[in-house]
Amino acid sequence: MKICISTSAGGHLDQMLQIFEAFEDHDTFFVTIFNEVTSDLDKNHKVHYVRKYFSDDTSSFKFYIFYFIYQLYMSAISFFIILKERPDLIICNGGQASLTLLMIGKIFGVEVIYLESLTRTKNLSGRGKVFYKFADLFLVQWDSLSSKYERAKYWGKVI
Repeated sequence: MKICISTSAGGHLDQMLQIFEAFEDHDTFFVTIFNEVTSDLDKNHKVHYVRKYFSDDTSSFKFYIFYFIYQLYMSAISFFIILKERPDLIICNGGQASLTLLMIGKIFGVEVIYLESLTRTKNLSGRGKVFYKFADLFLVQWDSLSSKYERAKYWGKVI
């Protein structure tokens, strides 16, 4: 099975690396934002880096123009990653790279697993609420969330 692991840097990446050994027998690759935290990831793993969009002023018209262009860029990058790699499964836990990748993956019939952050104890994150609608399997790390959200499954904590 070919598995795409899509994540952002920091705690999200740490959580994915915590469960990575479960996928070691499979052909895996990462899709993540390139920064100082992820820059060494490609020493031990196959990685497709994408750029992060930065803006300080989300209320300006210029922000929305650049954000629209960024989403076109992410769609094109995601399309080519899915086309090149042909994953059977995308496992993601949020971040800028994941949503567009999930949507393109779903168009190609790729199964999606979303892992909600350990820090979400009472409610889903903003991205979690979006992924909840599209993921084939939606995992939470607190049993209380699985009883609150019908499609959410609790299989334990990652860390």
